[in-house]
Amino acid sequence: MERQVAASRALYARRAELTGQALARHMPDGTTWTVPQGGFYYWVTAPDGVDTVALSAAARDLKVAYVPGRPFYPGDDGQTQIRLSYSRVADELIDEGIRRIGVVLKTALEDR
Repeated sequence: MERQVAASRALYARRAELTGQALARHMPDGTTWTVPQGGFYYWVTAPDGVDTVALSAAARDLKVAYVPGRPFYPGDDGQTQIRLSYSRVADELIDEGIRRIGVVLKTALEDR
């Protein structure tokens, strides 16, 4: 059991690091994110005026998915939030997935 726990910690730490590096490379200016201290999620905050619920279809068109933050907030809060999970994404797919989400956000910012 101890070996499995150590292996799992290493796996998720690596994926968290890869996700953070990809966010730094591919997110548009004005985007921020949390650095997870536990769990499997990054919380990304898009620049003001970007509706992550409306953009989820554009992301799916690029064959990438995220969970908009709005269901995790009362009322209409969380409109610019994205919850990204890295737990079940293969290491070699993380950068490309984040790049695609970055394209969606950048396009939304250009279209404003």
